[in-house]
Amino acid sequence: MVRELCSRLNGRIFLPEDIIIQRGTLGKEMFFVADGVVNQIAIDTKSVVFRFFKKDYFGEISIFFE
Repeated sequence: MVRELCSRLNGRIFLPEDIIIQRGTLGKEMFFVADGVVNQIAIDTKSVVFRFFKKDYFGEISIFFE
């Protein structure tokens, strides 16, 4: 099972200020932070409400719904 999961992983690179996913959109992917920091921005688009660091992940709930 782990081998199958790993075979389905695709690497993607995001640059500073890139939007990975926006609030209200249907998530279809899980993300692992391999390097750097990912900021979760508040609705006001000014405040950082959470930070994901190397080895963190997010979007895991979306992989259970297709």
